[in-house]
Formats: sequence, structure tokens, C-alpha cells
Amino acid sequence: MLATAPTIATTRHALAEQLRQAGIDSADADARLLISHALSIDRAELMANGARALNPDEAKAIAALGERRLKREPVARIFGRKEFWSLSLHISPAVLVPRKVSPALLAMLALPAELASLNCRLLLLVMLALPAVAFPI
Repeated sequence: MLATAPTIATTRHALAEQLRQAGIDSADADARLLISHALSIDRAELMANGARALNPDEAKAIAALGERRLKREPVARIFGRKEFWSLSLHISPAVLVPRKVSPALLAMLALPAELASLNCRLLLLVMLALPAVAFPI
């Protein structure tokens, strides 16, 4: 009997289960994101083409991304990009990954000295979000 190639759907469910077993709270979303990224498709295509068989290269690419996430590497760092306040930021090992609480933390900052210590992209973000505020540079 010939083994059938894994499909997008079976791979998504298996990856989500692996992530869940590893204690990753966002297992389903992360599995969707990782597979969409590996296949260069959006969420709608992912869901509509669940029965499509993966070729060996696609399966390897998904497995490699899954292994990185299982090691608790943030999805944004795996992708090298993070959407934050409508800006697409490049993420490298040298920068912190913006989190959902970051806008609240930015709102609490009041002193220019505090702003100077932020990552320059976050400073740019604040300046774009608050164009009427004069920032001493």
C-alpha cells in the first residue's frame, strides 16, 4: 500500500497538536500562521485548500518552522517581521518583539529621556502616532 502525502489540513492539525502538547497557548493560530508562511498563502487559501497534498519540500519547510516554534521562538522572530500599530517592523535578534502590551507601555511614557532609551523603531512609531507632539531630538 502506498503512503499518501500529508495534506495542508492534516499537517495543520498535527502541528497545532504538537504545539498544544508543548504548552503553547496559541497553538491553532501559530500552526495556521506557520503553514501559511511556509506556503506563501493567506489564511483564506489555507482554509480553502486543506485537501491539497504537500510536496516533500513544503512539508520540510513547515516542519522546520514548527521546530523553531516548539523551541518557544516567537512567530514574529521566525518570520523576521511584526505588524505593530499598522507598521511592519523588521525583527532581528537585536530587537525586542513588540507585544500587545507595548502600546499601553508607550502611553505611560512621559519623559523624553525615557523615549530616548526605546528602540528607534518604537520611537518612530510614537512620533507617527502623535504628530502634534514636539519631540526634542
